[in-house]
Amino acid sequence: LLVFLVIHALKTRPRHTVSGDAGLVGSETPVTSVQVGNACGGWVHLQGEQWQVLSTTPLQPGQRVRVVARQGLLLQVAAADAAPGGE
Repeated sequence: LLVFLVIHALKTRPRHTVSGDAGLVGSETPVTSVQVGNACGGWVHLQGEQWQVLSTTPLQPGQRVRVVARQGLLLQVAAADAAPGGE
């Protein structure tokens, strides 16, 4: 009975979302490249995939960014050191 209760208690623990929009928003990752002619656009590698990103501020390769929203296949990002929801 004790083993059953422990297993049941472990299954009911809250877990972090690891997929979908909820898994992307809030994630931090470095910028892998910046678009030519558009310093506010670039690419990141996140959750095993390449994503196109757009920021309101210029991006630099290697800069850490936080995902604030997703619009189709485009991620809206902000600098990781900016306040959450700052864009």
